[in-house]
Amino acid sequence: MQAAARDLALHRAVRSVAARDSVAPALSRIDALTGIRAVAALWVVGFHFVRGGLTPLHLEQAFPALNYGYLGVDLFFLLSGFIISYVHQRDAASLSFRLVLRFYGLRLARMYPVHLLTLCGLVVVVLVGPRIGFTPTHPEDFRAVDFVYNLLLVQSWGASDDIHWNFPAWSISCEWFAYLLFPLLALGLNRIASKRQAAFWLGAEMAIFALAYVFFFRCDLDNKFDGGNFSQFALARVCLEFTAGALCYRLAEFIDMRAWPWTAVVLAAIIGAALLTTTPARDLAIVGAFALAILASSVPGNLVARLLSLPPLVYLGEISYSLYMVHVPIRMTLGKLVESRLAVASTAGAWAMGLGFCLVTIATAAATYHLVEAPARRWLRRLAGARLPNARPVAVR
Repeated sequence: MQAAARDLALHRAVRSVAARDSVAPALSRIDALTGIRAVAALWVVGFHFVRGGLTPLHLEQAFPALNYGYLGVDLFFLLSGFIISYVHQRDAASLSFRLVLRFYGLRLARMYPVHLLTLCGLVVVVLVGPRIGFTPTHPEDFRAVDFVYNLLLVQSWGASDDIHWNFPAWSISCEWFAYLLFPLLALGLNRIASKRQAAFWLGAEMAIFALAYVFFFRCDLDNKFDGGNFSQFALARVCLEFTAGALCYRLAEFIDMRAWPWTAVVLAAIIGAALLTTTPARDLAIVGAFALAILASSVPGNLVARLLSLPPLVYLGEISYSLYMVHVPIRMTLGKLVESRLAVASTAGAWAMGLGFCLVTIATAAATYHLVEAPARRWLRRLAGARLPNARPVAVR
């Protein structure tokens, strides 16, 4: 009992010191949160591949969860809100021009190099493809004006009528929108002074999200891409979920959650979401389970955190952003070739080709991470004069 009391006192003292520090304290990486990124990215990739590239394998029948892989983006939005608050809340809330500019620079250094690489890669595909017998299925998705919108990361702000070019980048545009607003959100987060206030604001935000889910999203979080004007749904989706993730972190600052039965809580949430998959409440229940999984992953020692900290998942989490950004260009090129072969191959041959296609995608993502993403991020940070604390980087998509 005395040891537990000392641990709790030390835990609260560390939080108190961090709260008084106007500059973000040295923060160690939380491996389980990096593992969550892997789950989210693989889920989105699977969702897209069963609709193009691996369609003949009918993976969605063997793995029904792939039908809801669009919710991997919602997991990314929640996770971003949680981790960005963990790393930058106090710096950004100061509204210091230098610190806010530094925050924006770090965010751009994190996401823009791979975005630019994939966007320019598709330019080459569009220009050279017809000469070698490859023509995009939807040429209207590669207009010059939409290239400019994507280049400026404003394609999801109402500039475009739909998703174009490397279409997963719609969520990167949304994230950039959330990052631009984050200093104001951080200012509000810092005004929350107790766990009661944190619980109240998180509860209020989730109630707003539930109402929006029913009356605005019409019980379906998959963006309404085909109807045009998708930006209103995309921006609402990121703002609500990013804020929920940030409030989850703020509540965690006031509560010692290490003794909570996280494994049982998350398992119950997953079972509950699974039971609701055939109801209109499906997406909302899954997002709620996500929030609990993120909280569990931020607390060491429970089974959820240990499983998500397995080295393969952590590595896939490290390369998850590159995987998220390169998988659609691969599907649009190599995926077309593979899909045509799968339809005439034997069962064993089809599965072997499908596995090979997935491994090539992951290998390409790994190469992109090691050769472009990580080096470019370090170079841009040095160029901007941004110096992070002497700690391993925290997992942020």
